Formats: sequence, C-alpha cells, structure tokens
Amino acid sequence: MVACYHNTTTCEWHYYDSHIPYEIDYDIWLVNGNPNNSAYSTLTYQFSFDRQNTLELYLLFWLCYMVLVPLQCHAVKTQKHPVTKLFTASLLLDFIALCLILIHTLKFALDGKGYPKMAMTGDIFDILSRASFMLLLLLLAKGWAVTRLELTWKPLVFTIWLGYGIVHILLYVWNLVCIKLN
Repeated sequence: MVACYHNTTTCEWHYYDSHIPYEIDYDIWLVNGNPNNSAYSTLTYQFSFDRQNTLELYLLFWLCYMVLVPLQCHAVKTQKHPVTKLFTASLLLDFIALCLILIHTLKFALDGKGYPKMAMTGDIFDILSRASFMLLLLLLAKGWAVTRLELTWKPLVFTIWLGYGIVHILLYVWNLVCIKLN
C-alpha cells in the first residue's frame, strides 16, 4: 500500500501527505480455479485436489442410506433378532454421522468454512458406528445369536472390542493434533 494518488489531468502520481492513519478492510478468497467462471463447478472449487468429488460421494451415499435405513428399520420391527437390532443401531449411527458430515460439506462447498464442530460430531458418530459394527462382527465370530444366545469368552471379546475403540479414538485425536500443528 502506497500513500499516493493519480492526478488525472497531469497523468502523474503524487505523494499524499497526510498524517491521518488509514484503516483498510480486505478479504482474500483462495479457491481452486476462478469462482466467477461458469466452467468450474460450484461443488468443487472450495476443495483441495485430494478432497475433490467428496461432496458428490456423500450425496450418493446419503441417497443409498435413504433407501436402506427405512428398510432396515422395518426389518428390525418384524424380526426381533439381536443381530438385527445391533446392526440397525450401527446403521443408524452411521446415517447420523453421514447427515452431519454432509451438512458440513455442503456448507463448506458454498463458503469455504462449513460447520467444523458439526463435522467433528459426525466423525464421533462414525467412530461409534464402526465400533458397534466391530462388536457385532466379533460377537458373530464367536457364534453369538447364530448357534446360541449365551456368549463364551466374554472378557476376551470385550477386551478386543475395547482395544479397537480406544485405538480408533487415539488415532482420530492424533490426526486432529497433527492437522492443528501443520
């Protein structure tokens, strides 16, 4: 910034001698491509190269879940099986996570900011969904609800599940810390 002005009659630049400080308000908006060019998609220019087309994928998965979730909820009402109930809980947690992340990503596509706390909440629901699905897989591997409803080796199964959950949470926190440091 230079304190000068352009004289339109002489076509010369002159120093502006003033002791009044100026306050300048500016906004810098960096995107991938020109946001005013109609050739670029509004859904992609806010995202870095490694995050391109994630919004479209989230929308596609959301549409799939809009079909699968009601079908699974109907199945759990009619079957009353413990495996179906645990799978439905995992599916609902994942659907909630997907909805929260989709809202953040849609808002991010529009303004480049989004709702970071909503995305973090969605990530937490995703971790809970994966942990509940892992519990279901461990229980099915031990034969629960397939051959018998009584579970053997409960401490081992739940120790493995708890270890999986703790490692997943630690890796998520580590990823957040690494992003903050960079």
